[in-house]
Amino acid sequence: MFVVSLIPIIVAFAGVMISKRAFESCIAGIITAVIIYAAQTGDWNIPLLFYNFLAETSSEPGNMWVIVFTLSIGAVTQILTDAGATAAFSNWVTKRFANNEKKSMLSIVVLGILVYADEFLKAAVLDSYGKTIGRKNRIPAEVVGMLVVALCIPLVAFTPMATWSVYFSQLMVSSGFAANGMMDFVTQVMPIMVFPIILTAIIVLFSLGIMPAFGTVKHAIAKKREGAYDFSCYEDQGLLDNAALKARPLDFVTPLIVLLAVGIALDGDLAIACLVAIAFEMVWFTARRVMTFAEFMDSFWKGMFGVFKPTVYLMVGFTLTTILKLIGFPELVQAVAGFMVPGAALAFFFVAAAAIGTLTGMFWPTTALFMAACLPVTDSMGISPFVLSAVLFSAATFGSVLSPRGALVMFIGEELGSNAVDLTRSLRPYALIAGGLTLLFYLVLGFVVV
Repeated sequence: MFVVSLIPIIVAFAGVMISKRAFESCIAGIITAVIIYAAQTGDWNIPLLFYNFLAETSSEPGNMWVIVFTLSIGAVTQILTDAGATAAFSNWVTKRFANNEKKSMLSIVVLGILVYADEFLKAAVLDSYGKTIGRKNRIPAEVVGMLVVALCIPLVAFTPMATWSVYFSQLMVSSGFAANGMMDFVTQVMPIMVFPIILTAIIVLFSLGIMPAFGTVKHAIAKKREGAYDFSCYEDQGLLDNAALKARPLDFVTPLIVLLAVGIALDGDLAIACLVAIAFEMVWFTARRVMTFAEFMDSFWKGMFGVFKPTVYLMVGFTLTTILKLIGFPELVQAVAGFMVPGAALAFFFVAAAAIGTLTGMFWPTTALFMAACLPVTDSMGISPFVLSAVLFSAATFGSVLSPRGALVMFIGEELGSNAVDLTRSLRPYALIAGGLTLLFYLVLGFVVV
């Protein structure tokens, strides 16, 4: 009976594969789930059910935090870009450090570590910087794109006080087993949340020339050596060489320091920190005559509108997983886990959560869904909920770099003049190596802790 909970997931995935439209496909999945729920409950007022699920999910405090944060970080990022601050900082780093290919790739890694508050902020900076050094030092777009995707979500998920880690810590608190929030995440989850560690190590080894190139990255590098690679993709991006006529590198760094300082002072509430950072940017840039007030407001609304679609996509994703909980998906996961050797449970949860996240492109909702489904199983086995959290959070980051349906990968592809499918194809061999090693680690850990 519980197997019917897979039908909405299949509908959403099939819709994405056929139409290439993630939002509409998710809506189709929600409607399918609502119909199944109606059949189970006998309440056939489909429009009212759809509205109630969407309204109740969106108004839930944790999800409302996601809405406010996502919209406000879009404004923060766009203001930095339109003010020329991102370009000024990127050009400054390029001129002083990234004077050859190896240094350029390593500088992307370092910058990816330093700019950590949010994956969209990180992507905006790395995209702009990557296009600059990609053109100057003749680095194929496949290489730059692979590095940018690999350094965004995994590092944000693994870094304390960053977007994903804040959400993960809140999820643990709301699940009822983490009283100390971020402190529990840092001390009990991060040490065994190994996928981001392994993938970052692989990317560093690649940048140093130790890890070989694979797949489309190898093909692009070979074309470059033959002189047949077309670098015009960078030239068509409006590379912002002259965008920083008024701005200085400090104009990029200072608002971020304010954002992070306020976020830390408020125990990780980056939504409020973003609102404070926006107010600071308004005063900072207008007082320094980098932007007029009208230009600032135009940039503010452009940033809000720019992330509106991924924000709404997150909300419909949360709505879908809310209904999946009601129509039996947690019970399905528990039933399948019941047929497995107990020691293999962690490995199964890692693979299943990564697979569903990859298919749907909805990683936060998927993590919340699996947390609810898997906690009773691990509790019965005597497995710490913090161990389960590490497994599910690793699965979320694994799926995020494999799925071409994630909002961030789509955003990076648009900025780099590529598409989400090609981006994930470039990173896939490295992500699969990291995922395979992570799976092996959790398989061994499962037999140790059970």
